[in-house]
Amino acid sequence: MKIIIFFTLILFPTILLSQKDALIIDHTKVQEFKNLNTDKLPSAAKLRLMFRHASVGTTINNGLDCVQGTRNNPKECTEFEPYKFDRRNWVFQGRGNSGWKGKVNDFVDTTEDQIDQFDIFSFKFCYLEGLDEIAEPCGKPFNETTTESNWNYLKNAYENLESKYPNKIFIWWTIPLTQSGQFCTEQMNSRIRNYCKENGKILFDIADIETYDTLANHTTNTQ
Repeated sequence: MKIIIFFTLILFPTILLSQKDALIIDHTKVQEFKNLNTDKLPSAAKLRLMFRHASVGTTINNGLDCVQGTRNNPKECTEFEPYKFDRRNWVFQGRGNSGWKGKVNDFVDTTEDQIDQFDIFSFKFCYLEGLDEIAEPCGKPFNETTTESNWNYLKNAYENLESKYPNKIFIWWTIPLTQSGQFCTEQMNSRIRNYCKENGKILFDIADIETYDTLANHTTNTQ
């Protein structure tokens, strides 16, 4: 997982403080890290974030600790001033691999259970949810009806939460990549991106970020 993901995640609370239109956090936002308005950091640090994840989420969590200046490995972590980018209120909660609907249900249930404890809620699928020839979410073989049904399952879950809790912030994610050319991943990520852009959502486009290096050069089939 590239270090740029960790940098980009820092943009969450600072931008969200005044967010009204669609916000797509992709590889282009990495360039804004050096121009962050540090005056907003204390207010941003007060925002409480709940993030449900498995596997790669642990790496992202470690990366945020790196930017927070509370890790010594890799050596780049020592370049950050301790707690200048304070993410102590961002709680990463481990979750198993329960499939497309299982992970959506987990997000809904845990959000409901902890709605008073956090200001921002989010979760990520795993790359498993986008592999071709997997029954869910796109069918085996690929089936448009199955794909649309599972997309609607995700969309409706988010929309219901956003409607029920208008004072809370919900962040959408694309499906992470293992390599380019996974048709199911491309189909689902296209639906997620288009919907978020057209409906004023906040999207962390991890799939886009994974296809660029730290110099914004496009890469393929690399980790």
